[in-house]
Amino acid sequence: MTTIFIDVEKEIAPIVGSRDVVKTLERRMDTAKKIVLDFKNVEFVSRSAAHVLLEYKRNNANKVIEFRNMNQSVEKMFYLVEAQLEGRANKDKLKSVDIRVMELVA
Repeated sequence: MTTIFIDVEKEIAPIVGSRDVVKTLERRMDTAKKIVLDFKNVEFVSRSAAHVLLEYKRNNANKVIEFRNMNQSVEKMFYLVEAQLEGRANKDKLKSVDIRVMELVA
């Protein structure tokens, strides 16, 4: 099995802020059966960037895709996006990752 390791901080930046930046990795990822994305030293991943990576993983079931060394905020972003993609984003899930849901009354 062909494996590639991608150091996200070196390939992109310590702040991964857009969908377009992540899409630049797709050509490299298309060439392997196993992909390891290392998030060591990545401080932030935007919702749209996490969405692109999770959609790539969902749409390529024949590949093994691993996300490694995520800090707590990056991991939470992936968790929230994944919960939304799977239709599980409810108040209980949001509470489990320390996000407060507030209702505003006019």
